[in-house]
Amino acid sequence: MDKYLGWKINEAVLVAIILSQIFDFFNFLGPFWTYIKNVISWALVVYLLYSASPSEIIFGERHRLWDAAAITAFFALSLKTVVGFAESLRAGMLSHVMDYVSFFPGNAPGAIPVNVSQAAYNAFTVLHIFPDTLASYANTLATHITLTNPAIPFALTAGNQTMGALLQPYGLDGLTFQLYNTLILNEAAIETAGFIVGGLLILCLTVYAAFRFSAAERSVLHVLGEGGKAGGWKTLVRILAVLLAMAAFFVLIFNLFVEWLAIAVDAPLTMVGIAFYLLLLLRSHRRSHEGIDRGGLLLQIGNFGNDFIKGFFHLFQRRSTVLLGLSGLLVLHLLTDIGAFLLPFMTGWRGEMYFGQLGAGHDPLYAHLFSSFGASWQANAAFVLLYALNAFGLLVLLGLPAYIWYKSYRIRTRPDGEDERQHHPSLSAWAVALFLTAIISFLLVPAFSMKGLDASGLIGVDLQTHAIATAQPLLYAGILVGLFAAFLLLGLWRRLKGYLMAFLFLGGILFFGAYTFTFFLATVKYYLVTTLSLFVETVRNSSPGDLFIVCWLLLFLAINLFFYIFGFFSFVYETQRD
Repeated sequence: MDKYLGWKINEAVLVAIILSQIFDFFNFLGPFWTYIKNVISWALVVYLLYSASPSEIIFGERHRLWDAAAITAFFALSLKTVVGFAESLRAGMLSHVMDYVSFFPGNAPGAIPVNVSQAAYNAFTVLHIFPDTLASYANTLATHITLTNPAIPFALTAGNQTMGALLQPYGLDGLTFQLYNTLILNEAAIETAGFIVGGLLILCLTVYAAFRFSAAERSVLHVLGEGGKAGGWKTLVRILAVLLAMAAFFVLIFNLFVEWLAIAVDAPLTMVGIAFYLLLLLRSHRRSHEGIDRGGLLLQIGNFGNDFIKGFFHLFQRRSTVLLGLSGLLVLHLLTDIGAFLLPFMTGWRGEMYFGQLGAGHDPLYAHLFSSFGASWQANAAFVLLYALNAFGLLVLLGLPAYIWYKSYRIRTRPDGEDERQHHPSLSAWAVALFLTAIISFLLVPAFSMKGLDASGLIGVDLQTHAIATAQPLLYAGILVGLFAAFLLLGLWRRLKGYLMAFLFLGGILFFGAYTFTFFLATVKYYLVTTLSLFVETVRNSSPGDLFIVCWLLLFLAINLFFYIFGFFSFVYETQRD
């Protein structure tokens, strides 16, 4: 193939992917194209993790076929997440079900009786107009449409008159609706099969790797004390070490990437990437068409963060940086919540695939702002300030741990001979004053609250919005403006600014601790409830398959307990160390 033509094809594919993420961010995609976009997102994330090479991370040497098999096993274990989000998307489609299904006259056995008025009956039989009564039944009937059962028969009855009819999907969106129903109705079988297939494949890969692969000096196994090639009775220890490393890779990396980066924050992440690189173009005073003509801008947007992610995984291959890597994974949870919660709260553009599972309490911030408005323009201006400071305060609290961690990362990975003081935290006086004022606003008159996720199948922290509860917005606005002025004046003195930065970072670390504890409780609750209920079913039905799944869930629980406890304390240790 001509090299120029090949580049143009790659460029066209990349443009299509970026446009699909933009349209998804603004909710311009229909159900079918949303499904296609999600498949592409999963494929890209899976390819990214394959490129990062689990074998290179664990053993220090790449084994491509083993990587492909391991990624396949991990994806099989993640089928529960895939089905869970299909359920969320189906729920969104049910609220507009008449856009995806139609009623047709027709007779079929097993028809469901539906009683309507004589006028509604005549409207359907004579004019083929859908009565409102049929629309009210559509939500219930449509959930039974599957790929193998594409039509639901029912009997339309008005007095002594009866007419057979069919409820059928139409178009690509209707086909997508059938697919979601099929996945949901077979949810238990899909999840069980995925867990068994994925678990068995991991066990086979573990045993094979323990006997065939050696562990290099820079590898996860070497960090665990299992360097070199195993032999004799030590092979059993090697098997356990490889199994632990693979399970940890799935729980801490693969699951996070598939559930959050490929589903919840893929579109916001793309928007951030576009904004970031466009800003770089503007700041460097380059013409945008030059970068686009060379493909540079497109490649930068398409590869946003990839190089950093691949380098980040190598932190786990050395004992001197493994704690930094562990704390960095925990920090990543906060960064994903910026895309999953804060951006949708600010813009109002949110994906129903994720928010559809969360329920009430996630209204855009401007909706609460408008509800707080009164007759006084002074009070309204004060509310605008309070809500803006709240949003910025949450952004600061979610972003500060990442900033602190990144400074430690740069110090630890700097080239030999480079002065570490180049990477010490440095903020201007006005930034310190603004950050502190925003955090105090977040605590004093909060517009956000934090709790563990209650949605079925989801683990994490749920950030919710609510109206600021105060009848004196001018008073609080005046206090915050006064605090900003005071912090700004104090920040003009170098020593005092250092103390203010210390308080700022301490606030970020305390919030990080509260966030981690909330995440920890939600995780423990989910695994205990799931494991106990499944164990009861195992005892009741004497099912070896369910017992196999219980063992895996207990291992995942142990890894999560270790991760959240040691991840946070590793963060504290690493940051104070640097």
